[in-house]
Amino acid sequence: MASIPPLEQVRVDIRAIERELTAIWKSVADGRDDARAAVTRTCVLNLLVLSFQGMKGIDPATAIIDRLTSQHPNRAIVIGVNEGASEPLLDAWVQAHCQMPAPGRPQVCCEQITIEARGALDAGQISGLVLPLLVPDLPVMLWLPEGAALDHELTRRVRGFADRVIVDTASFTDPLAALRQISALSDEHVEISDLTWGRLTAWRELVAQLFDAHDHQAYLAKVERMTIDYLAGDATAHAQALLLAGWFASRLHWQYIGHTAADTIQMEHGDRPVGIELRPRPDAAAPVAGIEIFCTRGRFGVICDAAPDRAIATVDISGRRQVRQTARLDLFDNADLLAHELRLLGHDTTYNDALHLAVAMLHP
Repeated sequence: MASIPPLEQVRVDIRAIERELTAIWKSVADGRDDARAAVTRTCVLNLLVLSFQGMKGIDPATAIIDRLTSQHPNRAIVIGVNEGASEPLLDAWVQAHCQMPAPGRPQVCCEQITIEARGALDAGQISGLVLPLLVPDLPVMLWLPEGAALDHELTRRVRGFADRVIVDTASFTDPLAALRQISALSDEHVEISDLTWGRLTAWRELVAQLFDAHDHQAYLAKVERMTIDYLAGDATAHAQALLLAGWFASRLHWQYIGHTAADTIQMEHGDRPVGIELRPRPDAAAPVAGIEIFCTRGRFGVICDAAPDRAIATVDISGRRQVRQTARLDLFDNADLLAHELRLLGHDTTYNDALHLAVAMLHP
């Protein structure tokens, strides 16, 4: 469903935000012709966005929020902080995001409140401003587009309002350290999502499909080792490889034992030893280039093709090839990934198990 350009931004007195929102919705309804006269103001969640890049962070966040309107109608509160500004200023404006309606359907519109905070401002003052703007009795999702925001005092304050915190390991200066940091927050019972995990969905689905056939499932108890190839010199790719290893191992209830001198991760499945080797490849065509699972008398693999959105899935049993087929690796942008994470309201056990095991597999 296509979107229409957002209505003109209306700069407002912060104390009068709710009054200006009422006025902007009246203008939305009054400004439509007869064919699109029905306008529905819808909200199923609060989306709180916190960027520490000032206007530079506000604009891309606004573009993504506009795309979310049809899937996740929300009240968005976008805070752009620029602590380096010489003069302190707290400013705000409101706008509406509307989607082109299907014939005979009302037009769905959502609202965005943008707050620009410049200079040395008190974190308590800003968080105190946000709380009364949240729509009561609806989930609050806190999205941090930049990894550095996770450590900020303002983030810690607004995190107290949030049902879920959404980050992206790729936005951190050190993605591997970010895994530890996110895992520690999870231990504090903070529900957290990582867009990097979402980028691995296609890989996880393809690997799982290798074992869909009933006669393939028995090989899961016979895994001896697995290898994951990733782009050398790319810390985000390394983090993805660890998360994939953590996912596969946690689903099979493997226990982490340690690392060998050859840099193979030692796991244990019941009384069976299992090895996981993460292999950096300078020539990898994608962040994750391939996964191979070696079992007693069986070998299963998903290898990235020359095109980054294609992979080859193979199954060899007793030396005979059973399956070789081309599969699609769906590539999602940040708006798609964020839309998926906004569907999660409870505890994501699969992600958290994978994350904790991935952190255990990091070198001490």
